[in-house]
Amino acid sequence: MSRPYVLSIAGLDPSGGAGILADIKTMEALQVQGFGVATSLTYQNENVFLGLHWISLERIVAQLKPLIAFYPISVVKIGLIESPAVLQGLLSYLKENLPTVRIVWDPILRASAGFDFHQGGIESFKDLLSAIEIITPNWKELSAANSDAMENAIQLSKYCKVVLKGGHSDEERANDYLITQGQLQSFSLPRLEAASKHGTGCMFSSAIASNLALGETVEESVRKAKSFVYERLQSQEGGLASF
Repeated sequence: MSRPYVLSIAGLDPSGGAGILADIKTMEALQVQGFGVATSLTYQNENVFLGLHWISLERIVAQLKPLIAFYPISVVKIGLIESPAVLQGLLSYLKENLPTVRIVWDPILRASAGFDFHQGGIESFKDLLSAIEIITPNWKELSAANSDAMENAIQLSKYCKVVLKGGHSDEERANDYLITQGQLQSFSLPRLEAASKHGTGCMFSSAIASNLALGETVEESVRKAKSFVYERLQSQEGGLASF
């Protein structure tokens, strides 16, 4: 039986801890065929972020064309993206050429090592969310301007499903929440205080995408993705999750 095809459209982290390389490693571990298209070239390792070079929408599409023309891609995971305009163009291209594709977006607003990608926050992307099935923001990304992360997630769930990641919350356990039209479902595991946070969001969102491609429901895809990341963090060595 052939593996389902899943595409990561994200930044290239040379250390492999995040971005496309982390996504592909996750997809391979979950027995799906992963492809990667770069939205940026970053200059970083798991501890330091020095900068990046954005790749234009035109060149992103040029990378996509031969993949879409040949492979029946069922799920796309999007990561680091330059702007609402680039995301809008990318979504339009995907919907035109892959009408039934399911899209998971991990809205990366800030690097773990401390680098802001988008000053406007996720609010600047709000009008585009109806074209996306699931977004996976973390607690800090929805707590801008001292606003309440959960309330913001509930508001965003009017447009698409929201998985609010609880790794940065003040809760005793690591609780993630799937929010669908304001309805909450929680997924809880013990908190791993010593675990590296670099790239865990990339692993989590690409695991959700992989599980969807394997035929799991959204709820089970989130549950299995959380367990996958937890197991990798438990086994990590040298700051990078073990696969």
